Amino acid sequence: MEILIDSVWLSFGRKEVLRGAHLKLERGKVTGLLGRNGTGKSCLLKILVGRLPADNVYIGLDGEHLYDLYAKSGLINYLPQHACHPRSLRLDRLLAYYKVDRRAFREAHG
Repeated sequence: MEILIDSVWLSFGRKEVLRGAHLKLERGKVTGLLGRNGTGKSCLLKILVGRLPADNVYIGLDGEHLYDLYAKSGLINYLPQHACHPRSLRLDRLLAYYKVDRRAFREAHG
């Protein structure tokens, strides 16, 4: 399986953040995204998972164009560096939301 994000353009006003960015993700392979602060790494990931609209983007799965990567359940997950869930949300509710088996989670994490 291969996820491709290509021809990504993103601007904030006159500030061009991404210009023709490309990223290929393959099942079973670890992919690193390296670069200086402010070069668009987080923006690219947010575009990939639908949290940020791009000026232009192509996202494909095994050669098939997708408009919404999240339409395919279990395909990709995104964990931002800052908390994105309300503090009042309990762990059991989060596990259910992300379809994580509660018992297996507790066994793995004590």
